[in-house]
Amino acid sequence: MPVTLTGGATITGGMQIAPPAPTPGAENFGYSMGGRTPAGNADMIQKYSYTSDGNGTDVGNLPRNINQTRGASSATNGYTMGGYTPSVGDDITDISKFAFTSDGNASDVSDLALKIRMQAPASSTTHGYSAGGYSSVTFPPSIADRTMIQKFEFATDSDGSDIGDLTVARYYMAGSQSSTHGYAAGGDTNPGETNVIDKYPFASDGNATDVGDLSTTNGRTTGTFSNSHGYANGGIGPLKTYIEKWSFASDGNSTKSADLFDGTEGGSGSSSKTYGYVAGGEQADYKTIQKYPFASDDDSTDVGDLIGTQSNNAAGAQY
Repeated sequence: MPVTLTGGATITGGMQIAPPAPTPGAENFGYSMGGRTPAGNADMIQKYSYTSDGNGTDVGNLPRNINQTRGASSATNGYTMGGYTPSVGDDITDISKFAFTSDGNASDVSDLALKIRMQAPASSTTHGYSAGGYSSVTFPPSIADRTMIQKFEFATDSDGSDIGDLTVARYYMAGSQSSTHGYAAGGDTNPGETNVIDKYPFASDGNATDVGDLSTTNGRTTGTFSNSHGYANGGIGPLKTYIEKWSFASDGNSTKSADLFDGTEGGSGSSSKTYGYVAGGEQADYKTIQKYPFASDDDSTDVGDLIGTQSNNAAGAQY
């Protein structure tokens, strides 16, 4: 409606103020999708509550058994991106999605630009991101680990597109996100590990920049995020219990902030607005769900279990 100012000036159409960037994290449930068990790959979608501690429940299935996959989250749906499946004996490009509001199975909706697994995931309000990872596809230069950053649009179920590169080719990283950037921390470099923390913008396509370092080289780590910090949880060697965090407000190195209750590598991560969650992994009895507070640098606590021995290299999501 028109706005009339003192003195007779009239502004027609009113004034529009852009909404603030959303606060990362979720309020309802964390999810763990797929993964590897001692009996083989899994297709189960499990969820666990953010409002009360407890075990995971089976709410649906992925289109096929898959591990070493990574997850993304829109406001309404959870996604898996890539992974490895024994049914084809190879990495895959599949992007699958399932609805948060009603329990049920996921469906295959599109494909990444490259067969990939063990990448660093992130989500903006409009797109899912896959950074780096491991691919068995022959691709000059002939290296198995990749630098490619891919994104796909939530609204259209579009295929992934190549939008840039990480500064170091690697896989098995911690994926994290602020409201404006995606992050990839640590990772395996085949051979060895790296401590690099990369970030890339959501607002424009382009390469990542090296903005800091983890306290030491680390791979097979799990990412979470608060409103102000990114986190890398667990990993290989003596780091299985480490919780490290770095600031979104200013580029810089991470600091060791606390320890996991049960050290792990290859767990699935999810983030509420107040807690980071790590579910399962190669240690943690393969099924422990643990959480730690963002407001204080306290160690994680055991809050429940996944069904069976799932979540070694499963995908994480939050709603």
